[in-house]
Formats: sequence, structure tokens, C-alpha cells
Amino acid sequence: MEVSRLDELGAATSWRRASFDKEGIFVFRGLRPGDYDTRTSEDENPGPGVRVIAGQTTEVDIVVPRPPLLRGQVLAGDTPIAGARIQYEFPRSAAPEDWDVIADGGRALDTARSDTEGRFLLTIAGAGSITVWASMSGGGASATVPLTVAQDQEATVVLRMGAGRLQGRVVEAIGGAPVHGAKVGAGNSFVAVDADGRFDLSHLQPGEYTLRAEAPGHLPAASAPLMLAGDETVSDLLLELVRAASLIVTVLGPDGFPVDGALTVVAWPVDGAVLRPWKDLRTQAGSVTIDSLPAGNYWVGLPGSAALQFAPNTSMDDRVDNRVPVTLVPGQTHEVTLHVAEGAAR
Repeated sequence: MEVSRLDELGAATSWRRASFDKEGIFVFRGLRPGDYDTRTSEDENPGPGVRVIAGQTTEVDIVVPRPPLLRGQVLAGDTPIAGARIQYEFPRSAAPEDWDVIADGGRALDTARSDTEGRFLLTIAGAGSITVWASMSGGGASATVPLTVAQDQEATVVLRMGAGRLQGRVVEAIGGAPVHGAKVGAGNSFVAVDADGRFDLSHLQPGEYTLRAEAPGHLPAASAPLMLAGDETVSDLLLELVRAASLIVTVLGPDGFPVDGALTVVAWPVDGAVLRPWKDLRTQAGSVTIDSLPAGNYWVGLPGSAALQFAPNTSMDDRVDNRVPVTLVPGQTHEVTLHVAEGAAR
């Protein structure tokens, strides 16, 4: 709670704060006589004006608007879903002017979880138009539902999850062993695989999905598009990941010592004569590590400053003279040393 004494022109001169107790009572002591403005500290809602008289205790009631409440239930068909995460967001153009609890692209920080009956109660940060949805860890999400919420009012909604399911395994492309630490995604849903490389994406809405898999030390992979019916379960899906190669490049100057941060290292495939947005990194402490490269034959080189002005369909082979070949093997780290000649461009 805050109060401010007003001067003879009605302008606030200074603010003082006091906290509410558990019964909503606040006390200001030692106020000088005069006229005061009141407001709540949390949302700066103006309260009534009050006149303080010397030697008297003045009482004032402050009515704080209750924020909007959203009460609802999460269902899959007619089955309640427990543990679903309920989220909402304001369109940025419709967010309340004093609402600054915006993160992750406009999403509110407050969320709720559904109970064993699928029910939830969520406090909304302010009045306005919102969209609300439910999601499951390792599963799908409900369709978003548009709502308008108002101060001192309670809105209700039913959020319906999908009943589709995608199941399968993530394995090594060579040998077929399960890939530990892999994650599989479909739409906006991701799930980690178990010790056998198995995944289970549940509560998915009907539609077309492309599965995506990724894991440390591997190249990402994607499935062919597949259609999922309303309550269909598609099992025995298989995603194969190829181990990536790494490249450590050390750059030495004419004196044989590492060149720190002075040159750009570029790696590009030998069979790709036309430049692709590949790897273009600055050295630190004389070396640079290039991770997550597909296996194959590469050139590794040091283009001068003019060579960095790459135009479309420009051949790297015509641009970089200081280069060495290297063959990358899946799952292995390779080391290459490049030498900078006296007077070379940096």
C-alpha cells in the first residue's frame, strides 16, 4: 500500500509504503496533517483520497480489483487428463498496458497443472483477449482456445487433447544400438528416449507429422511425413542417427606459434564446389573446433579478407589457396594444422 501527501496544487510530493497483514489491514504512522492520495503498490490502482487530521486516526477502505480467473478441465475424449500444463498468452497488441510479465515470445509466466480430475484454476495477469492451451511433457498439446477475460470475473474453458500416439526407437545408423540421450519431436512436442532408445509421443492431434530426432555427437534426422488419425497409434517407427565428426584446426604463424583470433577458418566438402553456408569460424588461442560435421572429404583453409566476399555460385576452390584436404570419419575427431605465410592477409 502507498500514500502520497498532496501540496496546495494537488501534486504528489512524496510516497510512503506499508505492507498488508494477513487480514488486509495496513497502518501508516507519523503522517503529517493534510490531503493524501492512496494506491496499491502491486498494480498502482488509485484508491480514494483521504484527509489526515492531527491527533486523529483516519480509516479508509481500499477495494482492489480481483484479477481474472480461468477455471477449466483438460480432457482427451471424455477422459480427464491429470498433470497437463496449462498456459496462456496475450496477443502483444492486446496485452494490458501495465502488463510486463512477458517472456518466451509473449507467454505469461504463470501456469497451472491439471489435477487428477483434469481440473485447473489459473490466475490471469490482466483483463483482455487471451489464447489458452494445455500440453503434456513428452506429449501433444490441445488446440488453442481464444477467450476474453475481465477483472473480478471468472471464465471457464474445456481444453481437449488429442488421442493420437507415435511410438518407436532411435538407433545408431551403423550397428543399430539405441542412441542414449536422444530426443524426438513431432510438432511442438518433444520427448526423451528411454534406455532402449524407445520414445512415446502421446495426446497428439490428428494431422500430418514429421518426426525429428537429435542427440549429442550425432547429426539430426527426420522421418518422412506421416498422417495420424484421431485416435490412431502408429508404432514401430525407426529413426536412425549417424554419428557426427569433429575437426580441430590449429593455425600457426611464420614463427611457429599459434595465431590467436586473427584468421577465419573455413571447411567445405570437396565434392561441393559451390559454397554452401558451411562452417566459418574465428580462431581462439590459435585453434578452433568445428563440431557436427557429416563424414566425408573436406577442404580446410584460410581465406583472406577479399575471399570472404562470397557471391552466389562462387567456387570455394577458386577463392582459397591456403588449404589442406582431410577425410572425416563418423564419431571421430580429426586434427589439422594450417600455416600462415609471412605477410598473409588477416
